[in-house]
This record gives sequence, C-alpha cells and structure tokens, in this order.
Amino acid sequence: MIPIKLNLSGFLSYREPVEVDFTSFNLACISGSNGAGKSSLLDAITWSLFGQARARDDSIINTKSEAAEVRLTFGYEGNIYQVVRAKTKDKTTVLEFHILGPEGNWKPLTERTLRATEARISEILRLDYETFVTASFFLQGKADQFTQQRPADRKRILSSILGLEVWEEYRKAAVNRRKAVEMEITALDGRLQEINNELDEEDQRRARLEEVQSSMETVSASLNIQTKLLDELRKNNALLQEREQRVDTLARQAERTRQELETLRQRLESRSAEKEAFAGLMDREEEIESGYEALQQARTELVQWDENSARFNEQEKRRHEPLTEIEKVRSRLEAERDALQVQAAQISANQSALQNENATLNQFQAEIQQLEKALAERDDLDEERQKVLQEQAEAKAENPRLKAEMDDLKGRIEQLTSTDGANCPLCGQPLAPEDRTRLIEELNHEGTQKGDQYRANVSLLKSVTEQVVELTGALGAYDSVEEKRRETTRQLDQSAAQIAAYEAESAGWEAEGAPRLETFTRQLAEGDFAHEARQTLSAVDEELKAIGYDAASHDAVRQQVSGLEATETDYRQLEKARATLAPLGREIAELGEQITKVETTLAAQEEEHQSAAAQLAADQAGAPDLITEERRMLDMQEQVNRARLELGAAQQKVTTLDVL
Repeated sequence: MIPIKLNLSGFLSYREPVEVDFTSFNLACISGSNGAGKSSLLDAITWSLFGQARARDDSIINTKSEAAEVRLTFGYEGNIYQVVRAKTKDKTTVLEFHILGPEGNWKPLTERTLRATEARISEILRLDYETFVTASFFLQGKADQFTQQRPADRKRILSSILGLEVWEEYRKAAVNRRKAVEMEITALDGRLQEINNELDEEDQRRARLEEVQSSMETVSASLNIQTKLLDELRKNNALLQEREQRVDTLARQAERTRQELETLRQRLESRSAEKEAFAGLMDREEEIESGYEALQQARTELVQWDENSARFNEQEKRRHEPLTEIEKVRSRLEAERDALQVQAAQISANQSALQNENATLNQFQAEIQQLEKALAERDDLDEERQKVLQEQAEAKAENPRLKAEMDDLKGRIEQLTSTDGANCPLCGQPLAPEDRTRLIEELNHEGTQKGDQYRANVSLLKSVTEQVVELTGALGAYDSVEEKRRETTRQLDQSAAQIAAYEAESAGWEAEGAPRLETFTRQLAEGDFAHEARQTLSAVDEELKAIGYDAASHDAVRQQVSGLEATETDYRQLEKARATLAPLGREIAELGEQITKVETTLAAQEEEHQSAAAQLAADQAGAPDLITEERRMLDMQEQVNRARLELGAAQQKVTTLDVL
C-alpha cells in the first residue's frame, strides 16, 4: 500500500482541516512538542483503514469539535483507493470505500454494513490491523512488536504477508475431493451388497408368487358365489318393497276416508247447532216482533227531533267561533305555563348540581396545588441531575487524554532509563548524568500528578454514575405529573364554566320566569282571558233558549233507537229461520246417512291394511339382511383387491431378479 494523500479534521489534536500530500516527499521526519499531533497523523491512518487508534469512542473527537473525519487516498496493485471514516458525538461511525475508475470518477465499494466494509478493505489489502502494525507500520515504542509475538502468531502474520494461505485452501479442496470419492465408492459397494442379497431370495420369491396366485383363485371363486347370492336377495327385496308400497297406499286411503268422515261429522254438528239457534228464535217470535214495532216508533220520533235539531244547529254554528277563540287562548296559556313549570323543575335540579360542582371545584384546586408542588420538586431534581451529568462528561473527556499523556511519559522515562551515553535519546542533544537524573525525576513527578488526577476521575465517574442512576429513577416518578396537572386544570375550567352557567340561569329565572308562571296560573284558574269571545258566546246562548230545543230529550230518543237496533237483526234472522228450518232438517238427515256409509267403508279399509301389514312383517322377518350380505361382498372384493396387489408385488419382485 502506497499512501498518496491524508485529510483529517476534528481528529484528536487537529481541530481545523489538515492535508498531508505524500507525493511531495520520499522520506519524512515528524517532530514537535508533546500534544502537537505527531502520533495523531499515524493514528489517523490506522483509524481510517481498520477503525483502530489509541481510542475507538468519542474521545478521538477533538474536544472543541462535534465530529471527527479522516480521508485516506492510497495506491495498491495498480489501483487508487479512498477511505473516508467519520464519527459524530453520540452517533455511530460512518465508513465509505471507493476506487478510482478509468474515467477519473470515484466508484463506491461500500458494503451494507460497517463491519462488512471493514472486511472488504482487509480483503483487498490482504492485511488486518495486527499484521499491518507488526510488519508494515510500527507504532510508537512498538518497533519490536513482531519479534515479541508467539511463534504461531509470527507464522500467521508471515503467511498473511506472503499470501501462503492459498495453499491451505488447496489442501482443504483436495481433502474434500478425496472424501467425496470415498463416499461414492462406499455407496457403490453398499448397492452391490444389496443386489446380491436380493438375488439370494429368488427361491423364496417364486414360492411366494405361487402361494399368492393360489390365494387369488380361492378368493375370486368365493366372490363369484357371493355375487350370485346377492342378486337373488336383491330380487326378493324388490318384491318386499312392492308389498310395502301397497301397505302404504292402503294406509293413505284409510286416512283420506277418516278425514272425509271427520268433515261430515263437523258439518252435521254445525247444521245441528244452526237448527237449535233457529229454534230458539222461533221460541222468541212474539218478543222479537214487539221489539221491532217499538224500533219503528222510536225512529219516527227521532226524525221529528232531527228536524228540530237542524234549526237549532244553525244557531249552534254561531257558538263555534267564540268557543274556538276561547280554547285557543286557553291552550296557549296552558302551554306557556307547562313550559315554565318544566323550567322551574330544571332550576331546582340545578341548585343541587351547583352544590356538587362547587365541591368538585374546591377538590380540583387542592389537587392542582399538590401537583404544582410536585413539579417544583421535579425541577430541582432535574437541575441537580444536569450538574452531575456535566461533571461526568468532563471526567470522561479528560481521562483518555491523561492516559495517552501518561503512556507517553512512561515511554520517555523507559528510554531515558535504558539508554547509556552522553546524548539524550529523545532529542539527540548532549545530556549530563545529573541532567538525566533530574529529567527522569521531573517526568516521574509529572506522571504521578497525572495518575492521581486519572484515578480521581475514575472514582468521580463511579460516584457520579450512581448519582445519575439514582436521580434518573427519582425523576421517572414525576413523568405523569405534568399530564395530570393539565388534565386537572382542564377539568377545573369546565367545572367553573358550569357553575357560572348555573348561576346565570338561576338569576334569569328569578327575574323573569317566576313572575310569568304566577300570572299564567292565576289567569287559567280564574278564567281571566278572551273576554270579548266570552261576551259573544253568552249572547248566542240566550238566543238558543228561545228556540225550545231539548238536547237531552233528543239524545234519549237517539239512545233508544241505538238500543233497539239489535232487534232489527233478530227480526231478519227470524224471517230467515221461518224459510230455512225445514230444508235444514232434511240436510241433517242426509248427513247422518252419509256418515253411516263412510264409517262402514273405513272399517273395511282398516281391516285390509292391517292384514297386508301383518303379512309384510312376516315376510320381512324371514328374509336375509341385504345390507349384511352387501357388506360381506364388499369385504370379499377388498380381499380380492389385496390379493391382486400382493400378486402384482410378488410378480414385480420376481421380474426384478432378471434386471438385477
């Protein structure tokens, strides 16, 4: 892999965008003070390719940036590739992989997932992170990492670099091919053994074939005998069905005769009752004729009263208009009085509801006070939690930096301690022994301070994490308080609006409704309304008295006529009885003769039906069961089918021997 260009921004020490062009030099030395970003350039390469650096979380992001991004362009085996890896705070890492096409445009090689894209990069480079930092890219203070690996790991790394893993693939392919051939040979040997075993069964199979053929002939002969027997039984069953139909026909014939007899008896009963009714009318002949004459006289008197009533009705029509006006005013007053009474009942009911609403309003006000107190407590807890979270974030951000600085100090101390000579192993300048000792002490002191701060941060993080969990749990208990306060406030507003409506309605009633109800009630009780119509009605009544018409007498005659009208019906029935009584007697005698003849016929039919039914029952009792014999034949047919299948199977097994 040949690096071409490196772009990074917001990564570790680099807040602003920086570009390194590797094509402008062949050999380079990176120098600078601690924290200047020397190691950050090397970490950017491994992080972009493999997602590995001194850290893998948000601590790789510059403390004054919101996101870190590294873009590495490199050449490999004649192609140019570009890897872009970005990380935003509190979000997942984004990785893109491209190859430069012949037209000069970047074509994507990015897979569906981050892990799959990293696997494709390692596949193209034929290197993973461990091999890369061991053989091609030496991390600070780890130049001898390859020599410190275990023998097996060194072998694996060298195999990966030299591409020796392809021979392992060849070995696995050869082993799989050998296993497949051995399995095929085993299968062929097994099949040959099966064939030889079947050929050894030739005598048994031929003997089984002869046995099945003999059984087939026996079962077929039995089936033929059963078929002939069943044909005879079916013929006999057909004769029995014909006799059964005749018995049913005789039963239906007797039933029709029985119904005819019942009809004649009902007619005789009806005619006899009619004759008795006519006889009763004849016994009341004088009474009915007397009542009919009284009806005629009452009708004549009613005609006279009707003529007198016609003149009276002309005056009566004049009473209609004032009466209608009086009734109209009465109805209007009663309607208004009833509506006001309903309103009064509603006002009375509202007074009771008003007391309940006032109690509910007081309850809602008390609940809101309690909820607002709880919300104030929640705000205090949330403010305390935010302070703790701020302390936690500051400690988390500081510890990775302290760890890196302590590792750097440790490496510098080890170099100063293990190196002899007059020159500084770090900067190459002349260094006296006392200066070396003093420098080591200063570095140890600085490392101790950073270690103390690091351990203090770890302890603080543990304590703060426990506080965050405790405060978060406490805040969870207040999740429903805000919603409950809004709901209670809404109910409070509704209750206050309802109380205002009740009070306004009650005030309006006392001012207008109650006085009107009292006025309408008094007018209806005293008749103090429609005065002009009442005067007109009084004048018409005086004129009617002068005519001399008596409505009571007129009604009495009318009722007398109505009471005697039934007599007219009896009189008509009496005339009908005089004309019908003799023919009705002759019809009753004829019905009696017809009933006697039908009774004789019914007795003969019932006797014939009973005889035929008894003969049928005797024949059915001695006849074999057709269903049983049919089932028996079906069983035999099933035996023949099974024998036929066994015969075919035995023949097939014998035929198979020639093929084998």
